[in-house]
Amino acid sequence: NVVSIAIEGNSCWAIKRDGSVARWGDDPDDANIVASLSDITAITWADYRSYLALRNDGTVLGFRFDGYGLTNVSASESAVRPVRVRGQVLSNVVALASRGYDPLVLKDDGKAFRLGYQTPGAPPAEPIVTKIDEQTLGIDMGGESWRTPYDYTSADPVMVGGQILSNVTAIADGGGHALALKRDGIVVAWGTNYYG
Repeated sequence: NVVSIAIEGNSCWAIKRDGSVARWGDDPDDANIVASLSDITAITWADYRSYLALRNDGTVLGFRFDGYGLTNVSASESAVRPVRVRGQVLSNVVALASRGYDPLVLKDDGKAFRLGYQTPGAPPAEPIVTKIDEQTLGIDMGGESWRTPYDYTSADPVMVGGQILSNVTAIADGGGHALALKRDGIVVAWGTNYYG
């Protein structure tokens, strides 16, 4: 009864016809997060052991397998909860794509948005790397990254060539670049363009 599969972060996912999910991979499911996911149509990675799940009602759920980000919340708050942008629940989403802390969402009006974790008006976030031991580095992406994948500070429309990208039907996000498929069949690319 599997309708789609994805390999995201350290996990492999199977989304079933009934909206439930199965997962295998390196992320231990300590909080039984997978069992609490329902009505799911897509899952994407949101950086270190963090994920976003799209529900068929257009809302997005955030969750983490390491519990990081839950230290400042009440014990009654779930490890799986609605994603918020500036305090408002993210809704009307039809697709997700991510390469890390700043995922893309496609809204039902055909516009793509990049979620951000940088506090508006604050200096640009810079990663802070800390050596934990001989084999482990800790990376803090700065800004409000500690609040992801639950809370984002912005949802900026994707701009390509000075214009808001619209009439999009599908999105993909990769290592330094992103792609959008438009209704007319044209593929639009933006990002670092390292390899032309």
